[in-house]
Amino acid sequence: ITTDYTSAFSAGSISIPDNNPSGVVSQIVLQTPGGTVDSLSVTLNLQNSDISSVSAVLTAPDGAEYVLTDDGEGSGTQINTTYPAPTSPVSGDLTTWVGADPSGTWALRVQDHAFLNNNDDGNFAWSILVTGESGASAQINGTLNITDNTNLDGDLAVAGNTAFMGGGL
Repeated sequence: ITTDYTSAFSAGSISIPDNNPSGVVSQIVLQTPGGTVDSLSVTLNLQNSDISSVSAVLTAPDGAEYVLTDDGEGSGTQINTTYPAPTSPVSGDLTTWVGADPSGTWALRVQDHAFLNNNDDGNFAWSILVTGESGASAQINGTLNITDNTNLDGDLAVAGNTAFMGGGL
């Protein structure tokens, strides 16, 4: 028996160094229960004096990079969105994680490329949401009653006294 799951992983507020080519890196370590990933999304909440001077690049555990926002993208002082929907990354396709195991270290590098005061220029927080079907098994102790039509995909192992009544499996 497999079970559906939703797992959320997040990093708290991180300051963005002003006009710093190194930027700042935040990491989230994903530990999913395995199985099939149905969706993976990244939410970014970022404040800066000018978001058009900010870049945010996500690096997946396999080394793939996804440019969420880049210099010259957008205007204003805030980014509050989720990738890949409703906002598509500037480059990279996060939907390639459907059916894959996203477990491991994800890193987000945020860089401010314009001078304000050489202190901190804003902050950001981010999160990853994974939904899927775990490959973990479930054990039932006691009585299991199944009514109506039931479809089982994969192997069914039955130990002990078992009786099947009605239609077959």
